[in-house]
Amino acid sequence: MASEKTPAEQKRHLQSGAAAAYVGVPDCEMRRSRSTGILWGKPAPPYRRVGKSLSRALYAVSDLDSFLSQFPLYASRQQETRPPHFPEKKVSLP
Repeated sequence: MASEKTPAEQKRHLQSGAAAAYVGVPDCEMRRSRSTGILWGKPAPPYRRVGKSLSRALYAVSDLDSFLSQFPLYASRQQETRPPHFPEKKVSLP
């Protein structure tokens, strides 16, 4: 039995809104990452400007997959490693 691909997997490129959903961020974060070059503290996935006035941003699905591969994949919350909490600052009052 062949596995069926989702519509996103069938396409080679996604527009900004679909790319944001694919990565799991709001569309405004994808738009912001095009200005800052940063998404989730990492270099943002590359995009291409297309259309008559270059108004549409397209993301290659392979680039989005490469971006997501930078982050660890967890099966449960117990596998997550989190940085230690910073100790609380104690302020002595006069």
